[in-house]
Amino acid sequence: MKIGVICGGLSSEREVSLRTGDAIFRALLKKGYNVVKIDMDRNIA
Repeated sequence: MKIGVICGGLSSEREVSLRTGDAIFRALLKKGYNVVKIDMDRNIA
């Protein structure tokens, strides 16, 4: 199973979301999950 961690966005909270998403991403990797980080930036569409 692959898990996607969605983070980023276009609001003023983007940097907070990126840091939080990265922490979750690393924790899941450490537990052995197949995980991918998805950065919701202006190019997502």
